[in-house]
Amino acid sequence: MDKLDALIDIEKCAKDTNRLIWGVVIYCISYLIGTLEIQPDWLLFIRLFQGIGLLLFAMALIGSARFSTISDRYFKIVFILLMGWHCFVILSNFTVSSTFIKTYLREPYYFLHFFVPLVILLPANFFADYFSRWSFRLVILFFILFIPFSYWIFGYQTFSEQYVWVLGVGGGFIILNYIYFSAKIRILSFIVVILSLFICTYMARRNIMLTFSGYLFATGCLYFAFTSLSDIIKKIMLCLLLIIMLIGGYLFFLSVQDTVFSDISDRALVNSREDIFLSYFEDMSERDWIIGKGMDGTYYAPTVDEESPFGTDEDYRFLIEGGYLQVILKGGVINVLLFLLIALPAIKKGLFHSNNLFTKSSAMLIILWLVDMFPWGMPAFDLRYMLFWFSIGVCYNSELRSFSDAEIKEYCFPWFN
Repeated sequence: MDKLDALIDIEKCAKDTNRLIWGVVIYCISYLIGTLEIQPDWLLFIRLFQGIGLLLFAMALIGSARFSTISDRYFKIVFILLMGWHCFVILSNFTVSSTFIKTYLREPYYFLHFFVPLVILLPANFFADYFSRWSFRLVILFFILFIPFSYWIFGYQTFSEQYVWVLGVGGGFIILNYIYFSAKIRILSFIVVILSLFICTYMARRNIMLTFSGYLFATGCLYFAFTSLSDIIKKIMLCLLLIIMLIGGYLFFLSVQDTVFSDISDRALVNSREDIFLSYFEDMSERDWIIGKGMDGTYYAPTVDEESPFGTDEDYRFLIEGGYLQVILKGGVINVLLFLLIALPAIKKGLFHSNNLFTKSSAMLIILWLVDMFPWGMPAFDLRYMLFWFSIGVCYNSELRSFSDAEIKEYCFPWFN
């Protein structure tokens, strides 16, 4: 009977994990479509799908989230402190109103991201399995929608940003874990990452360029680290190929920089955020720096021409273009310290105390996120931030770190065996 109960519990955890990722995907795709200028009736339909996604996410967490999945005592203590601090940030100045609640639920940057770290409480093997499945599906969806939506991809900044965030991140995950996937899946994922890099370069989105360049760079580092000395010829050939690609890419950029890439050529060295940062620093008191201004915290920025998402005084902004500054605005330096006390040891464990590519690539994903938090890296209710926290859970999992690559493939990526 105990074995039957255990089997039922395993099946339930697998279904809940799948349901959770379904929920986040539905929410993200709905938000992506909602960035287009569509009719109010259709927008209401989109909001309904966002609600369904949130419901699936919540039901999955309530059903199968267990603190027993965290075996590392240090991680468990700091994680509890961080989530406790998140509760303080949420409740410190929470205002109940229909306008605020609607905004909290439909915008990924204000409220929902506080719950994303809880994904580490789900079994890592199921999460890796279903996330990799969805990564592949989103890669395919990227190609399917690319031509029909090209007008908006190359014409509307917000849509193009969300397009590569939602549909391109899965490709980054796959190429970082390339040895667990077939050659066809690797090639398709690599093309998606390159196309994503092209899109954000064309749209002059420097922070996203850094992200997708980081996926390529980190994959190259892992390849060289995991290729044996006997394959030195492969390494040399790869180096030559990379040099040719870089030279070719640079020559192509030069040939069209005044037409296709005119925006990024003009903005490459422009400091477009100086006024925002000055306003932010002037408005933050010593107390604000320590404990933050709470979830509804704002800063006075009269020089920025921007409509407030909550319909309040447009001189006050809820977001600051920089992940670390955003975390400080809401939860202070205390929030950042707790965050780094979790992330930095995870990198060490994943890179230097593991036997497989999966945990090392997870550490690389953490590094990429920490770097991205300088130009953007905004905590959000999306696949990319969820992947960051999952990667932390992987790096703290001593069992996963001890597995060989063959065991990882069987345990975490059975769908691709």
